[in-house]
Amino acid sequence: MPSRWLFHVRFSLLPRFSSALRNLIREGKSYQIYSVIETGHQYGMQAMDRILADLYRGDQVLSEEAATRAIDHKNFNRLMKEY
Repeated sequence: MPSRWLFHVRFSLLPRFSSALRNLIREGKSYQIYSVIETGHQYGMQAMDRILADLYRGDQVLSEEAATRAIDHKNFNRLMKEY
């Protein structure tokens, strides 16, 4: 996964996941952060690729623009096919 992480989190949920994220960073396991974010999706955490797919589905952005901003293109394409 790329080292640039862009995601949206409801601030009330941050304490629940911040310790897990801190531990991953401390242990040098930043490659697992995306998995924690996806797991936290049910609690409001969203990876940038999911937000872009939602914006596309809501006709707020063109698919080409969303694709150029995606972090993980393979995952983004999978999310786009879900809609």
